[in-house]
Amino acid sequence: MLLISNKFTRKGVWSPIRLPESRLWLDARDVSTFTFNSSNISQWIDKTAGRRFQQATSGNQPVYDTTGFNGLPCLSFNGSSQLLRTPAGGPGAIDNANILRNTAQAMAYIVIETGASFSSGRALFISTPTSAIPKLALYSSASGLHSMIGRRLNSDTNQVINTGANTRSLSTKYIQGALVDYSGANAKIRINGSELVSATFQTAGLAADGNPSATSVGAESNGANYFLGKIAEVVVAHTSDLSESQKLEGYLAHKWGMASTLPNDHPYKNLPPL
Repeated sequence: MLLISNKFTRKGVWSPIRLPESRLWLDARDVSTFTFNSSNISQWIDKTAGRRFQQATSGNQPVYDTTGFNGLPCLSFNGSSQLLRTPAGGPGAIDNANILRNTAQAMAYIVIETGASFSSGRALFISTPTSAIPKLALYSSASGLHSMIGRRLNSDTNQVINTGANTRSLSTKYIQGALVDYSGANAKIRINGSELVSATFQTAGLAADGNPSATSVGAESNGANYFLGKIAEVVVAHTSDLSESQKLEGYLAHKWGMASTLPNDHPYKNLPPL
């Protein structure tokens, strides 16, 4: 039986809020961030700025699974209709303000379990000011490649980066991260604490100075490319520093019972950051 400490829910220990310019933190272990509709979730509240991820239609709401992720709670998405997204708002509205806006660096991490089949479902989707166009999204390709898609400027063309021969397995848990150095025109994909790909990304400069139209989990914000599987945690911050990403990886791995998936030389293989 896997026993996981509750220390990650206590104050005073390292958490994603301590990342430089932490912008988004969705945590399925914090039941206070959920609004329930029976066993469905109609709202999930971000722990950095109170951003609201919502779904009013009952049939399109993800399902709360009390013990679905190594005995811990998570949200289950059906791959066909379920997503949570921030509501539309004017420029500067709290739900969409200052995510990947005018920044030189960014990281985005998700803790997921893949489903029984692959698609191009977006587990995390951050739009440009146009809702259907991704500024950054994390997903797996239809063939199971760990993937990210995005752009620097709103007028740029989407660029896909994936892990080539390093494919996912079905019904398997992963900590998937993307580190984007906009100013250095580079992006990396990290899986379970290991860097699997580093590639040239767009052109060097700051990310576009504009708020996203919407941010969503479980699909694109306009209701396309639905994710099949489970989501336990989502983190976005304006840094691509390796030491900060390793702290986050260690925190997530120990919190969700996944420390065994970290490489032996990872600085937080044996203990989480303090």
